[in-house]
Amino acid sequence: MTNPFTSSQLIDLGIKNYENTLLFQRKIHSLRRENKIPDTFIIVEHSPGIYTIGRNSKKENFPGIDPVVVERGGDVTYHGPGQIILYPIVRVFEQYNSMDIPLFVKNMEGIITDALENMGFETHFGDEPGIWVSNSPDGDRKVCSVGMKIREGVSFHGISINYSKEVLQGFMKIRPCGLDPQIMGYLGVEKGEVIENIIRSIKKRYEKLEIKKEDDF
Repeated sequence: MTNPFTSSQLIDLGIKNYENTLLFQRKIHSLRRENKIPDTFIIVEHSPGIYTIGRNSKKENFPGIDPVVVERGGDVTYHGPGQIILYPIVRVFEQYNSMDIPLFVKNMEGIITDALENMGFETHFGDEPGIWVSNSPDGDRKVCSVGMKIREGVSFHGISINYSKEVLQGFMKIRPCGLDPQIMGYLGVEKGEVIENIIRSIKKRYEKLEIKKEDDF
């Protein structure tokens, strides 16, 4: 069996709608559960924009919105152009005791904080899941949302990173994670630079990172 500490792969789906990405994500999750592939990271930008809700959603946070219900935790959020999502399909319980899921989440968040800090952003955490930067174009703002699920020992869903101001308009119709939408921010950097730094951050954690294509599966 592939050692998850040493081998991993990354698939950049480019721009792809949420529904097809979710089907692909579940396919990769199944392959990882069966140990047919190593830990896998999916990078994607969703278009058109879409709202999703997790297991802890409250209707008052998305009035007039018909969101997609998914398995992750958390409340309502938005995915759309101007946002990159990292979906870690990682075998958790070979790396972490089942009681240490917060450590797993922290380490996945660490992939993003390392990438952001490498680009010169000052990161910190709030009371709710997510990553803030104190020096975004609009000041201290939440630029990353976190919502993952572990099923049969393997994670899916993931972390969204707002890189462009374009994405903010989607949050104005909801209370993301029950918060004032004005707290949401963006990085104001090119998409390619964000992806490049995420890949660099993953490589720090794995001895081998192989770049794959969707057609390989």
